Amino acid sequence: MSENVYNFGFGDVNDDGQIDDLAVTDNKDTYAVFATLIQILFDFFKTHENKYVYFIGSTQSRTRMYQIILSKERTNWEGRLIVYGLLDGDTLPFEIDCRFDAFIITTNR
Repeated sequence: MSENVYNFGFGDVNDDGQIDDLAVTDNKDTYAVFATLIQILFDFFKTHENKYVYFIGSTQSRTRMYQIILSKERTNWEGRLIVYGLLDGDTLPFEIDCRFDAFIITTNR
C-alpha cells in the first residue's frame, strides 16, 4: 500500500490460482486459520520491523468477525503486537466494544 504499510489479504485459492476473498469454505476451522494468520504476522514482523499491516474484511460481516477473533485472541497477541482500529477515517487503539471499519497492526517495539 505504501513503503511502510502492507495489505494483508487472504482467501481460498481457486482452480485458476486466483485468491477468492469471498469464498465460504465453512470447514469449521476459522479460529485455527486466524491463529495461523497471527503467527504469520509475527514472522512477517521479524523481517519487516517498523512496518504496518492493514486488513479489512471483504464484507462488513467479515470485518466484524475479524474484530471478534482479535478480541478473543487478545491474550495471544497483546504485548507483542499493537492493533489499531480504523473508524470513519480515524485511527484508534483497538477496543473490544468498538465496531471498526478496518485494522492496522504493528509490532510492540
